[in-house]
Amino acid sequence: MSPFEKDLSLLIRSRYPIIYLSTLEEDRSLKTLENIARSEGRELRTWRCTSGLSGSGGATTDLLAALGQISKEAAKPSLFMLYDVHPYLENPMILRKLRDLAELLKTTQSALFLVSPSPLVKVPEELADEIWVVDYPLPAISDLSALMDRTTSNFSDRVRLTPSGRERLLESLLGLTEKAAERVILKAFLAGGELNENDISLIQSEKKQILRRTGILEYYTSGETLEDVGGLDVLKKWLKKRGDAFSEEARAYCLPSPRGLILFGVQGCGKSLVAKAVANLWRLPLLRLDIGSVFGGLVGESESKIRQAISVAESLSPCILWIDELDKAFAGVRGYQGDSGTQNRVFATFITWLQEKKKPVFVVATANNPGELPPELLRRGRFDEIFFVDLPGKLEIEEIFQVHLARRQRDPLNYDLKSLAKQCEGMSGAEIEQVIIDALFEAFTEKDTLKDEHLTAMISGDKNRDIEPFVPLSSLMKEDIESLRSWARGRARWASRQAPPEIPPLQAASGRRIEV
Repeated sequence: MSPFEKDLSLLIRSRYPIIYLSTLEEDRSLKTLENIARSEGRELRTWRCTSGLSGSGGATTDLLAALGQISKEAAKPSLFMLYDVHPYLENPMILRKLRDLAELLKTTQSALFLVSPSPLVKVPEELADEIWVVDYPLPAISDLSALMDRTTSNFSDRVRLTPSGRERLLESLLGLTEKAAERVILKAFLAGGELNENDISLIQSEKKQILRRTGILEYYTSGETLEDVGGLDVLKKWLKKRGDAFSEEARAYCLPSPRGLILFGVQGCGKSLVAKAVANLWRLPLLRLDIGSVFGGLVGESESKIRQAISVAESLSPCILWIDELDKAFAGVRGYQGDSGTQNRVFATFITWLQEKKKPVFVVATANNPGELPPELLRRGRFDEIFFVDLPGKLEIEEIFQVHLARRQRDPLNYDLKSLAKQCEGMSGAEIEQVIIDALFEAFTEKDTLKDEHLTAMISGDKNRDIEPFVPLSSLMKEDIESLRSWARGRARWASRQAPPEIPPLQAASGRRIEV
């Protein structure tokens, strides 16, 4: 028996009367119980509302009647598997009958399994001492490997996978049910006439269907790479070193999977862009968790949603879990309890998972003000590193200009980047991008090609074009940025080797500025 089957067998032999199995995979769960019943000499009986209790002639399609029949036959060592019972758990007659049956089963060698695709978020009070909730695990790597061999047996000569490629493809299948994995393997083969490493992207697109059901996690498709990130050389080097840390080779070397990092700093300086780029660098799916959507109005709903989000992320591992603006989500923890402690309970669930998680889910959390984060979240062991993302220096500004000009099909060599970088000191990457976009609009209006003078006009102003000087956000928030820098000293690593720029004095109040 598998480890999971052994765990279920232990529950049965320990006289747990009712076991709730949450799964979409009825066929796999049936095979599991068949294996247990066969190994322990028990009879397996199934019930469906469409066909009744097996072996009873189909006269027990009514659940109450089926439970009555089970009570009569429970003396013989058996496993009773009932499908789709969750809608009935609000019926007081059914609950009473289940309680009576549970007392009887404790004196026998039989057990009752309730199999449902719906997770039992709240156990009915009447069954609190009688029911044990178990999440049926999705197929593991070994299961998927055997499935792939069975599925490709008729076209094994057209499977073009190296050992490492096969490993990556199998890892990309994690999180899918057995049937879904089989379908996507066949789909990948039929689409290209062979099965190869390029099919990983098709498999990842299949996983989007899983996330659409949650409403909490978003499967984020991003084309950004580290080459699209200007500067941040220290952070880039750190990420590249850990690029192969999820491989079998790394596990054989006894390397633990990276846990995650916190990126905080000045707004518009590339924190979210890095989260998107690391998914492409490591070739892992990127999931975005909207913490705001976790908090619901019903009692227990928020805690259930965060557990559901964690469960889905783990089922899709290895993956990147991106949490944007973490400071806003948990700023009130340990403070005002106007939400009856919901925020604290969600936070407690989240940090416990960060500390104890075993699945390879790499968390990238961004924040603008780390001072508002609870200190428990910043403790080592929950995240691998905390990086401070400052305003770009001159060389980094040049890189940012190169990235955005090239993205818009302009040759960076045609522009005086050193002069432009000097003029843009104190600007964030988002502001520099906006300067380029505004300059493109100006050049387009003038029916001209983009020139240095258009860019300079957007930065320093041009009275002839009725353009006011650009006022960077750093000038308006100088004290806040200095406070961030002060907090980061001794608490975080600078994401860039280059010394942070001096923040220029605030320009005239009539100057243009952009909130980022």
